[in-house]
Amino acid sequence: MSFEEENNQLIKSFLERTFFKGFRDPEKYPNWSRVELYVNAKCNQQCKYCYLARYGKYLYPEADSRRIYKNTLMLLDWLDSNKFRPHFELFSGEPLIQDVCHKIIGELIKRRSRSIVIPTNFTFVLYPKIEKEVLSLISKAKASDVKLLLSASIDGKYCEANRPIKGYKVDPRDDKFYDRVFTICSKFGYGFHPMVYSELIENWRDNFLWFQSMFKKHNIPWWNLYLLEVRNVEWSRKQIYHLGEFIKFLLDWSYKKTRGNLLDFILRMKGFNILSNPVTRVGRGIGCSIQSVMNVRLHDLAIFPCHRTSYPQFKLGEFEVKDKRIIRVRAVNPDLWIAILTFDANTFPYCEQCPVKYLCGKGCLGSQYEVTGDLFTPIPTVCEMEHWKLYCYVEKMKDLGLLDALKSLVTPEKRSSIEFLEGEIKK
Repeated sequence: MSFEEENNQLIKSFLERTFFKGFRDPEKYPNWSRVELYVNAKCNQQCKYCYLARYGKYLYPEADSRRIYKNTLMLLDWLDSNKFRPHFELFSGEPLIQDVCHKIIGELIKRRSRSIVIPTNFTFVLYPKIEKEVLSLISKAKASDVKLLLSASIDGKYCEANRPIKGYKVDPRDDKFYDRVFTICSKFGYGFHPMVYSELIENWRDNFLWFQSMFKKHNIPWWNLYLLEVRNVEWSRKQIYHLGEFIKFLLDWSYKKTRGNLLDFILRMKGFNILSNPVTRVGRGIGCSIQSVMNVRLHDLAIFPCHRTSYPQFKLGEFEVKDKRIIRVRAVNPDLWIAILTFDANTFPYCEQCPVKYLCGKGCLGSQYEVTGDLFTPIPTVCEMEHWKLYCYVEKMKDLGLLDALKSLVTPEKRSSIEFLEGEIKK
């Protein structure tokens, strides 16, 4: 047996014990149950923090839409032939303004996929014809008993300047635009995932209150917000300070909103993500989804760790095609593939000895590579941001009289990190 064939057999065995189990039985193995269809890097926005805006040409070469769709059909046929029924995520710069994405969604609905999750900036509502097509797909999915879930990637009225739309001198996202977005999300139960970025971080208190006013106006639950910090290198000391102040404000606001039941909100209701992430477990070695999603770049059917790390040198494998059909998964870098799916971020260089590592959400592997040249080496400013955020978190919990109760509810490892930060407060 050749070395190449040994690697193919190794990956086949590894996939049978991970993703293939999840694809066959997603309910039993949810951590290996998802396939991300990475369509392309096309987007109508030029977000200041977006890696596609900065590095897209290195991550996703230009590809013909017909080829993308043809490869999608081959991939879906292969999944069907193996009796795999995974959950799908559709990823692009902005998918819902592209015809090829509409065709892919239509095919997934026709095949009665379990679920389809699509992050979108909702700018499709600016174009009546495209909005009509998207709403038609939503209706078709419902009629076919397919869960089609849009996730609103809007940063909010006071932070949207970080995400300018290409080709507009005046931003078209006015009050009418936002009302339309929130109306659709209210009607279909969609959530919101704004990014908490370093630039304009001082606006986030007002931005959060704006979200809450829109939720109230459109009858959306006040907790329907998933906040995640952008873990890029550009966090300054002043911006990190403002993030800490926002965390303290958020804890205080949530404490009052829940009438003192803050711990229940954090531990059971996921606490806007940003409040629950430090103290809850995710069942993976890192906070992001890189260990629970198979990422497939559609133009060449290559498999990467995630859309954020789809540089050529990080290709893990690829679907081998013969006579216009997929015949197997071919290993390209099995060592990295196994490492990515099995590592524990607490063992990263620098992280291993860090006293707050059990609370820290860790960095983004793609961003770490772009800054340090290594996937697994943290960015110093992101470490500073995490440390100060967690310090402010513990300090505010202590002020609210909830720190001892929190310590009694978390794991011993997390308790040790909390107690370290508590000791810093006393100094």
